[in-house]
Amino acid sequence: MVYILGLEKYRPIVRPTVLYALLAYMFYAWALLLDLGRPWKVINPIIGNSFGISAVLFLVAWHFILYMGSLFIEFMPAVSEWMTLKKQRKFFTSLTVAVVIFGIALSTLHQSGVGALFLMAKSKIHPLWYSEFIPLLYFISSIFAGLSLVIILESIGQRVFRRQMKESYKSEHRPIMISLARICAVSMFVYMFMVMLVFRPGRVYQNFN
Repeated sequence: MVYILGLEKYRPIVRPTVLYALLAYMFYAWALLLDLGRPWKVINPIIGNSFGISAVLFLVAWHFILYMGSLFIEFMPAVSEWMTLKKQRKFFTSLTVAVVIFGIALSTLHQSGVGALFLMAKSKIHPLWYSEFIPLLYFISSIFAGLSLVIILESIGQRVFRRQMKESYKSEHRPIMISLARICAVSMFVYMFMVMLVFRPGRVYQNFN
């Protein structure tokens, strides 16, 4: 919204949001390794072993890895600034717009790709929730889920680090959170509208049969 649409009023929360996303993906990567049960097998979907390079899981794995890399590059200007590395900061700042566009494409493909995995597990999904539009619904749900996480973490950070924040940031915080909440509400209504169109009683009865 800041780099592509030019909505500068959200500029104060850009760095915290990128940090939240980077930490979330790092924690999720560790949780995924534990969840697999055999962490050393994580290399299989990355190299396409046993799945093939046309498998959805192969695409999801690479989307996940590349998006973590793009988040890391996007956060590097803040790290370079903290370490007073002016040349490095200038270099990473010049990459920001390109990395943001690349990250948007990756996250879109990643979320819809994860939703596409459900298409292959029709027998394990209740007919009430199964639809060929699951990838689209999964992507829409990720929009308000991500923004909701930003609102929660920013609200906590506002209380914990209030004394260390600039007065200008404190005054801008509430309007920014209200704007994000409105975007969440709109995306949730879009999701509800899509669900009402997709999951009709006749379709559910047909899926049961």
